[in-house]
Amino acid sequence: MSVSKLLSGKKIKVYDPISDLAEKISAVTSNRLMNDEKITQYALSTESLDQSQEQMVTSVYNNMESNVKAIASDFGIAVEGYQLESATIGGMISANMKFALASQPKKAGLLDGHNGSRYGVTDGQVDRPISMEAYDERDNRNSQVYSIVYNLLASRQDDFGETFFPTIVVNPNEMGITLTAKIFYAYNDFKRAVTGSLANYARKNIVRAYADASILFNEQTKAVPVFRQTGGTDDNTDKFVAAALLTPWSMALSNVTTVQTSALAVGKKLDLIGISQTNELLASGIMSPSDTLDTYIRLEKLFVKVVDGATTDVMQFDVSELPGATFTYSPQRKRLTALLWLV
Repeated sequence: MSVSKLLSGKKIKVYDPISDLAEKISAVTSNRLMNDEKITQYALSTESLDQSQEQMVTSVYNNMESNVKAIASDFGIAVEGYQLESATIGGMISANMKFALASQPKKAGLLDGHNGSRYGVTDGQVDRPISMEAYDERDNRNSQVYSIVYNLLASRQDDFGETFFPTIVVNPNEMGITLTAKIFYAYNDFKRAVTGSLANYARKNIVRAYADASILFNEQTKAVPVFRQTGGTDDNTDKFVAAALLTPWSMALSNVTTVQTSALAVGKKLDLIGISQTNELLASGIMSPSDTLDTYIRLEKLFVKVVDGATTDVMQFDVSELPGATFTYSPQRKRLTALLWLV
């Protein structure tokens, strides 16, 4: 018997626990009392409820919570009280998604006003208008069901995450907690002094890196042309704009590496990898044929010399964000040829 015939009569069943859980919960939300659009309005404005409306909200909350708890038990899901509360509130608010979205409170933050572009968010708005011309209520049929499922499961991390990052519950009347944890430190390489003076590791807490980027700052392999005005065999000033016209400047590549650089002269042929070698890289060995440039090469600055009679000025333009400032692959030339279309 062939394998195809053997497998042809075999039924394949895909087990999707989330869909099965949603199907059970949909039987609860199909009840007219559970998906009444008034429930969302009452749940979002409890301060103005009369006695009958308050009884309705309480009844729906208790019924939905008990049903979700029973379904979770049938699926062998151990849930805490806050999970049931989160799922129930999510289900009540999502009974009328259109009203819930229109009733979201204003959020105060860095994006004050209506446009956050000046903070570096090119498409950021606090109050983003929602397009309604193609609104179709049928797309929201399952929003209540999956809102309940999501809030039931997402409010508690899985066992794997709980093993490494256990949940710490803090009561409302507790002002704070004392937490003891192992701290990982980062430090830069250093050379020990022959005088025997104590070495300074200058270790920094790596957790602070989220707020202090200098802790993990290291761009020693960044291709920055190194300006060397030594007068010896390694002098490369002929590849740069004359120092009398444009003064070289310092650029930090790491916490311990700073180089002198300047603008490359137009019309000069050079080895960008070779001219970008820092003293630290030279100490570890000169770049070999195995070293290559990253495929993402971008022109950062453009300097223009302007002469007006006896006055000469050099103007600097930042072109790093222009679309044509990135070198692109050439489909009709040599494999390592890159094109730049800066207009």
